[in-house]
Amino acid sequence: MFGGSIITLDSASTSTSDQFFSVAGGASLFKPISNETALLASVSISTRLHDKATQFDQNVFGGSIGLRWASRDNALNLALQLQSFELDGSRFRDSTGGVLQYQRTISPRTAASAYLQYARLSYPSQSIRDADRTIVGGSVEHHYDFKYQPTVWAGIYGGNESERASGVPHLGHKPIGVRTGVMLKLDTSLTFNASVGYEQRHYGGPDPLFLVSRRDHQTDFSVGAAWESAPKWSLQPKMSWSKNDSNIALNSYTRNVLLVSVRREF
Repeated sequence: MFGGSIITLDSASTSTSDQFFSVAGGASLFKPISNETALLASVSISTRLHDKATQFDQNVFGGSIGLRWASRDNALNLALQLQSFELDGSRFRDSTGGVLQYQRTISPRTAASAYLQYARLSYPSQSIRDADRTIVGGSVEHHYDFKYQPTVWAGIYGGNESERASGVPHLGHKPIGVRTGVMLKLDTSLTFNASVGYEQRHYGGPDPLFLVSRRDHQTDFSVGAAWESAPKWSLQPKMSWSKNDSNIALNSYTRNVLLVSVRREF
């Protein structure tokens, strides 16, 4: 099975009232090797161009390759992941790592998963920020068979982002968070979704400028919809809100984003 997508974000606004335009594309491969094993692969690319704050223009290139083992109600995915993130035309961050995910179908309407993810983060122009990031998490989802056929999901995760340079413990941190959401099928061509998440981050040492160890508390909320206007075409408006409270005021912010995307699958 081969599949892919092309996504165009027509317009969006941030808390700084800037506008951006983005285009993204991707392809994925699922190739059975045996009755229980399959090869997985994917590539993706995206570009975002800002109207005013052009220093935040970005390109993201990603790819993964791995294997999937499935037997009865159990599945195990193992994949190598690569990503390169460019900011204002220059390489900003490279990521190399992988993910191990276990999935369990508990009943025809309930499924659960657990995962371990590792990424080696490298900053070509700021090597002092190089870090190793490890995240462990799990989630569960349940489908209800009544009006609008809601699917509800929830997850929890935690981990550690450890700095590789010596003498900079304030750059490493330990994130922990929870997320939950719901998807409703309003009719055969229209779905609605909403999600909320909370994450706290404790940094490893006093900031050399502010002389306190940074503590962040971030809340995210989003609502969106997907309307299949024609076979393989969909219109997807989305509104998101994020608020980060930090004991170092410079790191506190509120962000509002409104975007509309047109998606083509093939």
